[in-house]
Amino acid sequence: MNKLTVLMSVFNAEKYLSSSICSILSQTYGEFIFIILDDGSTDGSLAIIEAFAAIDERIIVKSNVNNQGIAKCRDALLSFVDTEYFAWMDADDISLPHRFKSQIVYLDAHPDVGAVSAGYIDFYSLAKYIPE
Repeated sequence: MNKLTVLMSVFNAEKYLSSSICSILSQTYGEFIFIILDDGSTDGSLAIIEAFAAIDERIIVKSNVNNQGIAKCRDALLSFVDTEYFAWMDADDISLPHRFKSQIVYLDAHPDVGAVSAGYIDFYSLAKYIPE
């Protein structure tokens, strides 16, 4: 039985979407359901999501015909959660491979804790250190 549901709302994110989805599918903790809601994208986002869903059964695709906005999408996504834990993922972010394993190990060891978060690396700030 899956312990984790990963929730992602997507709107016109084709530029980063494949990298974002790959970072979730490459997690060291792999027992999860990944629900991706396309919020009426007008770019190639939905096609990218559907292509990943065709090769990974953990992905469940949902879509809105018209853009509803992130708040409504997150409310809708929460209604699909039936696992012990859920995690938010943004369509333009990349998760490090150990994110879910670290978070679940911590939550399991600390039942009094209701939520965890993760740090981030701002790639734009790092760009000044990358030689051209």
